[in-house]
Amino acid sequence: MNNSKAEDAIKKEFDSHMFDDVGNIFKTSRYSYIAATGAVINDKEKLFVIQAKEGDEKKAASFFDFALGYFNNTNLKPKYRVDTVMLVDHDFKIEEQMDTRFKQ
Repeated sequence: MNNSKAEDAIKKEFDSHMFDDVGNIFKTSRYSYIAATGAVINDKEKLFVIQAKEGDEKKAASFFDFALGYFNNTNLKPKYRVDTVMLVDHDFKIEEQMDTRFKQ
């Protein structure tokens, strides 16, 4: 599986979990402060990045905590695991970052 397909698979699996848990995050006001989410795979690690809307970084921290809990779930299939979950602001400045239990 190339990186693009693996990244898409991780995002799709996370989005599916979110939809089952809270509904479509981009169509509900519960997480209206999230601009985007996505997986990034490079030579060193697999990341899941959450981008907050401008001025909403503090509100987005609860979503970050939810995502971190999801990616720390030991029942998660290995192909969907990431090493690090990251919260960035609208300019991609890192606000918060934490390794998951699966980081090698």
